[in-house]
Amino acid sequence: MTQPTRLLTVHEVADYLGIHHITVNKMLNTGEIVGFKLTDKHRSPWRITPQAVQDYIERRTAA
Repeated sequence: MTQPTRLLTVHEVADYLGIHHITVNKMLNTGEIVGFKLTDKHRSPWRITPQAVQDYIERRTAA
């Protein structure tokens, strides 16, 4: 059985990328970074996979 992927919070992604958490929220809302909300409620917290962060970095460095 494989290990489940650990999901990152907005603050963890912000710390990793060296940007503000509000910037990460904006990037999630525009689809620049792919993530998902835990519920369908408006204020539900975002979760991001490590692969989504890596994909974002790769797109930024390839440009």
